[in-house]
Amino acid sequence: MTPKTPSRGLFVASEPPSGSPTSSMTSKKSSIRDWISRTPSLLRRFSAPSRKAAAQPTAVPSPTVNLAQQSQDMLEIAEPNNVRIVSRAKAAWVISILTGVTFVGNMSTGLVTISLPTIARDLGLAPHLLLCILTNNFIAGRQRNVGFACVGLSQPLGFSFGLILGGVVVDTYLTWRFAFYFTAGLMGLLFLVSIWLLPQDTPREKFTWPRFLREIDWIGACLISAALGITSYVLAVITGNMAKAKNAENIVMLCIAGTSAVSFGFWMHFREKSGRIALIPNSLWRKRAFTTICLLVFLTYAVLNGVEYFLSLFFQEVQLLSALDAAIRFFPEVVVGILLNLFTGLFVHKINANLLITVSAALTCVAPLIMAFIDPAWNFWVAAFWAAIVCPFSVDVIFTVANLIITDAFSEGTQALAGAVFSTVAQFGHSVGLMVMAVTSNRVTAKSSIEDKESPEAIMEGYRVVFWLCFGMQLMACFVSVWGLRGVGKVGLKRE
Repeated sequence: MTPKTPSRGLFVASEPPSGSPTSSMTSKKSSIRDWISRTPSLLRRFSAPSRKAAAQPTAVPSPTVNLAQQSQDMLEIAEPNNVRIVSRAKAAWVISILTGVTFVGNMSTGLVTISLPTIARDLGLAPHLLLCILTNNFIAGRQRNVGFACVGLSQPLGFSFGLILGGVVVDTYLTWRFAFYFTAGLMGLLFLVSIWLLPQDTPREKFTWPRFLREIDWIGACLISAALGITSYVLAVITGNMAKAKNAENIVMLCIAGTSAVSFGFWMHFREKSGRIALIPNSLWRKRAFTTICLLVFLTYAVLNGVEYFLSLFFQEVQLLSALDAAIRFFPEVVVGILLNLFTGLFVHKINANLLITVSAALTCVAPLIMAFIDPAWNFWVAAFWAAIVCPFSVDVIFTVANLIITDAFSEGTQALAGAVFSTVAQFGHSVGLMVMAVTSNRVTAKSSIEDKESPEAIMEGYRVVFWLCFGMQLMACFVSVWGLRGVGKVGLKRE
């Protein structure tokens, strides 16, 4: 079918928190593979039911299978009782460098996503490593709160800036190589500065292969990796064509994934009961606050990605705006994200965490609700502007508050593992949430009574259902926060 008005399908998203071998700038085709690897890219008609061939994944999502590596990294960094106190000047430098590294890392992801979406996901720096530096060098209090907030705001800000800048430069004589030259120069400068200004690591036990093999739960890592990876793979396969859900190989793979997940739970129980190292001890989930924030981050990250992604498609596929015009409409969200993170970092120790998270989750409910009722003929300032404004509230608040809850709820030796689990759950929420929404949109559009399934009217029918789905998920997050975080008071209080 001949496509209608050309569109580059710009998608401005907040993160990286899990590619397609072909650049979307040249193929003009959708690709769920970029989202399996948690790499937003310039996609066109991701949800169009006629784009079936492009939905075939080629790789298992890496962020869903790297929990063992994240846990090991964090456990090696966050040794117990090694928190150091630094001066205010030193603290400012450390926070500035970590914020800069996160910003440039996510900006490079946004830039390279324009032309090389497959490798974009490998450019970002693991956020849990940066957070461990903050935890190890700042005692609980305002400095640590501001540090968490700055690192948090630099992620969506850096990615959005990079994606928008990339959308501009691709129309000039500059090529994709510009992204590498530009970000390499900035990151090199930060590297030189960090040599002198970042605190030295505390001495750790020397690495040995026997210790490496003994102190990592390799069987548990394989089980959970198989469960999460296979699930994401099958969801990716059926996204473009729901009929493939009935294929024998997909049914078998889902059974394997389910068996692996159940086996993982029993294996964790066995390891913990026998006093051996467990990848994710079942006792970790007995802390209601931690279990709640993991469920919250799964739901809210899925909603954020869904609203942002389909809001971008709404601008381009329904309102037929250009990529640059769509990008400009996300500036209000970037500004709100910056202000929210700063506010959270400065005042989180003065407001009850349960109230802060619940109110922000309730405000985010407004975004998908507005888009579910929106009339495509309306001006941007009438409805879509307000949806973009309230969209990041929940995620921006949860990122900072959740890390503070982890530092308050667990001992310093367990914080590393809890942080790695939190990061993995967030990434899995990115992948699974968007794939479920893509399947939903495809099905609704395919069953539309409108004859032309490529028309803005037919596409909008699928988008409306997705926005209702996002609203339901965010409403569920509100109820979860009210129930699970009851009794959680102020976090991030200064400790002497």
